[in-house]
Amino acid sequence: MRTVEELEKLAGAGDTEAQFELAESYFNAGDIKNAPKALELYTNAADKGNNKIAQYQVARHYIFGWGVPEDEKKGTDYLKLSAEQGYVKAETLLGTLYAQGRGVAQNSEMSLLLYQRAAEKGDAEGQGLLGNSYMEGAGAISDSEKTAEWFAKGIDWLTKAAEQDVPASKTPQFHLGLCYMQGTGVSVNMDKAKHWIKKAAEKGDEDAIKMAALF
Repeated sequence: MRTVEELEKLAGAGDTEAQFELAESYFNAGDIKNAPKALELYTNAADKGNNKIAQYQVARHYIFGWGVPEDEKKGTDYLKLSAEQGYVKAETLLGTLYAQGRGVAQNSEMSLLLYQRAAEKGDAEGQGLLGNSYMEGAGAISDSEKTAEWFAKGIDWLTKAAEQDVPASKTPQFHLGLCYMQGTGVSVNMDKAKHWIKKAAEKGDEDAIKMAALF
């Protein structure tokens, strides 16, 4: 493992891998004062090294205003570069921005496509977001046959996300529990509802914690 001094020397000489590694070191230290320095290094690695993770990190700095004024348009431009290279975290975040119309024109179809890409790679967050998108979309469809199809897809992807039982599964677990509690897209099943809501609560989902206390 290279020391910070070694990384600084290599980064100063234009080594984009060292610039990225040094940026990660600054970023992971969690000190907001280092954000501008980290952003500069990430930007070099993103622009000159075409590093997809660096592109994602630059995007987040601009989107959320970490050490730099918020600029959602600039952030999404970098996010698109990362997503085009198949970086799953960029796909899920860009999908959310398309859903919300932040930094890009609102586009539900593009959002669904990006969530689908992440979900098919086995990403729990992407699977959960895709499942929720289908569940929400089903309620806006007048065709009963298509509504049933979208509910089925929604439950399927929520279940895939929930069953991974990783930290990113907590929101899908809670939403799946609600579906079983309310009979949305599935038959009411209180045993399954309690199971998934308790799972989400164990991972710290605040809404799930409140609901699990009632069981």
